[in-house]
Amino acid sequence: MLNITHHTFNLAKEDGFSQKSISIATGISEESLSRAKKRGSMSTGSLERIAQAIGYQIVLEKLPENHANSVITAKGIDDYA
Repeated sequence: MLNITHHTFNLAKEDGFSQKSISIATGISEESLSRAKKRGSMSTGSLERIAQAIGYQIVLEKLPENHANSVITAKGIDDYA
């Protein structure tokens, strides 16, 4: 499963955006983009700027009511303490 940072960079690549063009459009240095891509994480604000620059938006959606219970059951309640 891809995390949101990797997914954002994959969408940019699929749509033909280079790291340089993203850097120019967002004001985020190419070096910072490269580090974030390798780490697989960056700030929400930076992800929002990239998403907007490539024609996307980041949206949170509420999961089904039983989702939290299935996660706790699968991982064990102690994992969340």
